[in-house]
Amino acid sequence: MGGLIPECIIDANVIFDAVAGDVLPDIFELGYHIITTDFVILEIKSIPHSELITHGLIVQEMPGELVEEILKMREKHIELSIHDLSVFVMARHTNAIMLSGDGALRRIAKNAGITVHGTLWLMDEMVEKEIIQPERAAKALRAMCDSDRWLPEEECKRRIRVWDIEKTK
Repeated sequence: MGGLIPECIIDANVIFDAVAGDVLPDIFELGYHIITTDFVILEIKSIPHSELITHGLIVQEMPGELVEEILKMREKHIELSIHDLSVFVMARHTNAIMLSGDGALRRIAKNAGITVHGTLWLMDEMVEKEIIQPERAAKALRAMCDSDRWLPEEECKRRIRVWDIEKTK
């Protein structure tokens, strides 16, 4: 039974997490359309854009009316960058899943009824769909934590323990 491919609007911090854990190519194996905005791609300077696009990242240009919406929202949510707000606005207008690790952005999205997930959800999905093995997931998560990525420490430790146990089965 075929269905629509889910769309995920990803922010820069989730991409940086995936790079730190050396799992960036793997997230594109999940079967989702992984999309970011033209604002977010400009924020990413440490990874060649051509590499991201080769992996499968879709860069969506923000139309003028959505840019206006972002600018209006920025007045109310000064704690969020234009890049972050572009992810929110795009997710809301496309009814897509939003992938972000930014706490303030996640709260606003949840309040707006947007489905929000982050890096740990992507890691869970990759393990569940056997895109990466539990041992590699634990190693990736350790690398992210060692790179001072902003991930919930206890959730990371719990997953690493579970995945370390699974590798011994």
